[in-house]
Amino acid sequence: MKIKVKKMLVNKQVILALLVLVVVTAGIINWAGKGFESTMETGGIGVDISEEILNEQEKTTEANAAMDYFAQAINDRDIARGQVLEILENATDKEKAGEEITKIAKNMQNETTIEGLIKAKGFEKVVVYISDSGANVIVKAKGLTASQVAQIKDIIISQAGVSTDKIKIAEISGE
Repeated sequence: MKIKVKKMLVNKQVILALLVLVVVTAGIINWAGKGFESTMETGGIGVDISEEILNEQEKTTEANAAMDYFAQAINDRDIARGQVLEILENATDKEKAGEEITKIAKNMQNETTIEGLIKAKGFEKVVVYISDSGANVIVKAKGLTASQVAQIKDIIISQAGVSTDKIKIAEISGE
């Protein structure tokens, strides 16, 4: 008989713990929907959310967005190039299409090489676009120095032969 009473008490405690968890979860969802207020009230109990925690969450979100940007940019670039190459393979002027395919292949090789060399200089994430109009570079950085910009430009000039005035460098902060 005592075992049944203990089991019922344990079951009631588990149910009570689950209900508390549901209430707290509902409170958090409600709090998140109100635009991240600095405190949250759940059943009369005030829970203080420090600014430090909110700042860390914002930094993490920004870092994830930066990483997502680079992955998406590289994927989009590859898809676009694949589509262009497919169109060129089906072109009627095979000689001109062949020249364009060779140029695209060279640009792709240069982009990959340049990305690797820039990463070797200490940049975590980078994406490079090379076209007839110049080179665009996006790096994950927080405040590029003049020295870093010069290093990136030197790499592009030496690898792809793009003139300095046709190189554009942008940064995305990941911190």
